[in-house]
Amino acid sequence: MINLVLRLFILISVASIGSCSSLNKKNPQEKFKMATLYFQRAPEVKALYYQAYNGAKKYLNERIDQSKGKQCVVLDIDETVLDNSPYQGWLYQNKATYSSLTWESWVNRGIAVALPGVVDFIHYAQKQKVAIYLITNRKHHLEDITFKNLISVGIKVPRDHLVGRHKTSSKVLRRNNIAKKCQIVLMAGDSLADFHEDFEGSVEARSEAVHKFKALWGNKYIVLPNPMYGDWVRKSGRLPLKGIKVP
Repeated sequence: MINLVLRLFILISVASIGSCSSLNKKNPQEKFKMATLYFQRAPEVKALYYQAYNGAKKYLNERIDQSKGKQCVVLDIDETVLDNSPYQGWLYQNKATYSSLTWESWVNRGIAVALPGVVDFIHYAQKQKVAIYLITNRKHHLEDITFKNLISVGIKVPRDHLVGRHKTSSKVLRRNNIAKKCQIVLMAGDSLADFHEDFEGSVEARSEAVHKFKALWGNKYIVLPNPMYGDWVRKSGRLPLKGIKVP
């Protein structure tokens, strides 16, 4: 009888431990909690977007010259035009890591909202007869729902001006193809790789390229804030923080 009770106690204890470990599962998104909260809640983020797109209008106005031929602007989509922070919030709430399955489920809902200032900027550019091209690393089969999402927030461009990802995440070839059709006078994105191939290398190479193109930031290159994900995480997220020794 004592052995039976002991075995039953052990079984209950093991089950309880398993249940607790499941409840206390480490959240892989914990390190991005403040980043996502900052993006969603900080008024400073909204101010940064308005600041970026107000500056983009001024620079574009200085560059418009139809005598030089057709001119265009190239924009990234995610965290440049559309806000996907609800998906990042879902990952945190569900202690989940990014997967194409859950990401595509979010995209297919088509409910992402426009980020501050971008719709007005696009309308301004279009009134000046400057074409808008959108290069995204959303996969090719997500282009149609993305196009509908853009329309729902007031952004209308020709269907072939939305260029998704086919074989590679690099945007170099896609940018080059657009450059054959028009003069790219301005680009906006939340990742440095949205601007030039020099930003597709190592952390050191990317840092050097930032200095190399320093005259273009806030002019031809408009960079938007995204602390939640991106190349900066994959390429430098594991490096130790810099600090000072304190008493």
